[in-house]
Amino acid sequence: MLAGATSTCLGCRCNKTGKQSPTSSTRSTTQSDARVSANRLPTRETRADAQVDRQKITGCSEIRTVNIGDFDQYGVLQNLKIAADAKGALLTWERHDDPIHGDSSQIGFASFLSRDGSDTMTKVALPARAYAAAAYTTVAPSTVAGQLDLLAAGVAGSPEFHSYSGGAGIWKVKDIFLDNGPSPMRAITLPFSLTESLVAGQQAPIAILAGVEAPCESYYACEKEYEAAVKMGLPRSLRSLSFAGKTPLSEILFKGTDKTPEKPFVPAVAARASRVLTVYRIDERLEARWITLLGKKVGSAFVVGERGDVGAPAVSFVGASAYATWAYRAAKTEPYRLWVARVGTDGVEASVSIDTGTESAFAPGIAELDGSLLLVWMQGDEGRRGMIRLGQLPTERVASTQGSIHLDSMADLTPGNGNRRDPEIAAQAERIYIAWSDFTLKKVGIPVLRILSCGTNP
Repeated sequence: MLAGATSTCLGCRCNKTGKQSPTSSTRSTTQSDARVSANRLPTRETRADAQVDRQKITGCSEIRTVNIGDFDQYGVLQNLKIAADAKGALLTWERHDDPIHGDSSQIGFASFLSRDGSDTMTKVALPARAYAAAAYTTVAPSTVAGQLDLLAAGVAGSPEFHSYSGGAGIWKVKDIFLDNGPSPMRAITLPFSLTESLVAGQQAPIAILAGVEAPCESYYACEKEYEAAVKMGLPRSLRSLSFAGKTPLSEILFKGTDKTPEKPFVPAVAARASRVLTVYRIDERLEARWITLLGKKVGSAFVVGERGDVGAPAVSFVGASAYATWAYRAAKTEPYRLWVARVGTDGVEASVSIDTGTESAFAPGIAELDGSLLLVWMQGDEGRRGMIRLGQLPTERVASTQGSIHLDSMADLTPGNGNRRDPEIAAQAERIYIAWSDFTLKKVGIPVLRILSCGTNP
């Protein structure tokens, strides 16, 4: 259960999760279009984004931009994620609802994009429940059995963690709050409770779980033991969860107390071949740890970057080298600045500050393009104004230096007069997928996807 909710955090990707009401729910709204038929993406956004005068990222051009609607009646948008492979892309997100009366709910959604010439998109909703004993649904894109698919928790209110295989076709959900959904490929319960949304590797079925250790998977599974543990204090922890083997495996990566760390972990994870790197926040610092594809720890954790006000990290590989990016400021009176680090087996090999202008830059995402780094981030303030920017940085420029460096090229993806936040990026060959959460016209938010071609073949 996503309990103990995290509130909005400064300078980072933020997951808004609410505390469930103890009252029972009578909600059973039928959603006849929970699975939407494939449809062709529009060639342009209908908003002002289409008219913005963009600078150019070298060799890149826009293919199309689309607003992904249909489910905004289910609450506030959060945890927007994207992954890509040669066949297309997979976008996931959640909507969290805290009504004035009745129980809160959280529902997971996904859009499967097929790169088939017409770029068809199929949207699905994962079953959820809205009563006190139910776990919140949380979902992330990953690679399962060699193809893009879903890792999820809380499907139909169950405390289990699932991996799925079969794409959009297995989700024949007609009523979000009554249906159970398809059988998962793998399933596991843990003596653990999520407090942050699911985060998964794009290229391997491995997730990083942020929450609290518990005597069993939920309060209702072992009430007496759980009550006793709550009185003692449930320690906050970070876990790996791997679906790469025949049996799902999990291991504790970090364990604190019931009061520390105070801030959300906001973890990130990336995999390349047999190597997996996760980076996460421990209050005023970022830590990193190498793990195996089965989620086993390799060596010791190490610090990434300076201590201070640090935001949520993002991680990617370029060849065999891993890179992390995050937002940082030494004091609250300063603007956030982006940092990029090259991470080796034994720790950080080099790090550099990026000069993106005078305004705060935060919530970065990172991907590989032809051996260089693509960075996407949000520029603006911490709540009401945000624009999305994209930049390119050759990896050889990630070297420890005095002062900041400039990106080789940079582009504004959206106008500066709206509220567009928390961008994510995925790349496959010359095709670049960038997603962000747009709160300009709707307070509950709209997922937006932009597709770029950075080569000769779209």
